[in-house]
Amino acid sequence: MTIPITWCSTCPNPCSTYSSACPYSFGTFYTSISPYIYVSGGTYSWCGASLPGRGSGHPCIINIDARAVSNPTTNSDTPPWVFESTSQDVAFCGNPASCQGYCGSTVDDVEPPQNAYSNGSMNNCTDTMTHAATACTPGTLATGVPAVWQPPFQAAVQGWWTALITWASGNSEWATCDPSRRCSHQNRVDQTWFWHRAVQKTAR
Repeated sequence: MTIPITWCSTCPNPCSTYSSACPYSFGTFYTSISPYIYVSGGTYSWCGASLPGRGSGHPCIINIDARAVSNPTTNSDTPPWVFESTSQDVAFCGNPASCQGYCGSTVDDVEPPQNAYSNGSMNNCTDTMTHAATACTPGTLATGVPAVWQPPFQAAVQGWWTALITWASGNSEWATCDPSRRCSHQNRVDQTWFWHRAVQKTAR
């Protein structure tokens, strides 16, 4: 089974303070995944038990889908503080009024550009109060699709993945993890692994 976790959902408040020091919290995600993993008392959740001929089922194999970027039309998974770097480019495709692409959305009274890219050093966003060209805010930029290969995004998302893997490894009752392959359960019963999906999802 696949259980998703989004980058922004692990930030308190969530990460709307645009602070790179924002700590990650995986408590909510643990609540969603805990029914399928080892719990106190030595009990496991057995998958497939309701299927004909499966008897009591089998150990759950969990795919953690780590989502760093949302699918169109507005990105809501990447924390705004990632875009504080003026060298981090973001693309916007389509008109926000009739968006069928990755048009983003207006945040802090700043509207993103149409069919263009932007970053914190450009003045091609629009102030919705004065209708004048203005610099895009991190909040507005966060609603577009980031250039995931650029250093600011790479450094930030690797930090999140590392925090997620470290957290999972710390839950020794159910998993230890290497991001390049399946994780192995200490009792060889449950397996969990991570998909680094940012590039795949933004390439769709």
